[in-house]
This record gives sequence, structure tokens and C-alpha cells, in this order.
Amino acid sequence: MILALGRPAGAGWVQAAWHAGLGAFAVGIAFSLIAAYVNWGAVFLAELRMAASLRFLTVAAILAVIGTWNVSPRWTGGLAAVTFALLFWEVGRAELVMHPHDPVRTATSAAIQSTFVACFAIAAGLTAWTAVWLRPTAAGSAAS
Repeated sequence: MILALGRPAGAGWVQAAWHAGLGAFAVGIAFSLIAAYVNWGAVFLAELRMAASLRFLTVAAILAVIGTWNVSPRWTGGLAAVTFALLFWEVGRAELVMHPHDPVRTATSAAIQSTFVACFAIAAGLTAWTAVWLRPTAAGSAAS
């Protein structure tokens, strides 16, 4: 939508959601590294899903920095869209080597499934709240 309309207010929302989502992804990777160390005694950075996530995070961080430069709203929207597509392309094509295919939905325990849903809902809520907090206000945009 921002690509078609090019409104600065929309670009602010896109950028805030983009940065909040990227931060949430980075926190997820950090927790994944901790979980790998606790469960396996080491972090295997060459594991295909981890390597894909780290590659994505590196390129996405570079695109996010470029997106903060004083570029047009359409560029901001385009860079955010490229980042989103890159996530699905990079992480989606990584093979599952040390990870089961779908451990939550195939779990027989309702507690495991409920805990996953609750954790996901909390993380999504915190990410949305962060995006609202990061969104520039009209007064703040005019001052900068």
C-alpha cells in the first residue's frame, strides 16, 4: 500500500513495524542460541536454519539502516517489502537438519500447544506495542 500511495505517515508506520519485527526476530535468534547451548551444550552456527536466520538478520539490518536514511516513503515501503520477502525466501528454503518438522502441532500434549500459542501471542503483542512506541508522531516528524 505504501508503495502505491507514498504517504509519509504510512512510511512511519511501515518503518516502525519493520524495525519492531526485526528486533523481535533478533530476540528470537538470541533465545534460540541460548536454548541450543542449554540443550546441546554448544551453538552450531553452521546449522542450516541458524545460518539462514543469521544471514537474513545481517542483510535485513543493512536494509533497515538504509531505510532510515531520508528516502521517499515509497523506498521505505519497497525496502520493507524486500526484507519481508527475503525472510520467507532465506529461512524458508533452509533444510531441517536438527529440527523436527512441526513439533508443536504434532505434540499430543495440550499443555505444549497452549504454551506455544500463549508465548506467540505475548511476543506478537509486545512486537505490536513496540511498533506503536517506535512510530514517529506528527510533532516529532515535523521537528526532525
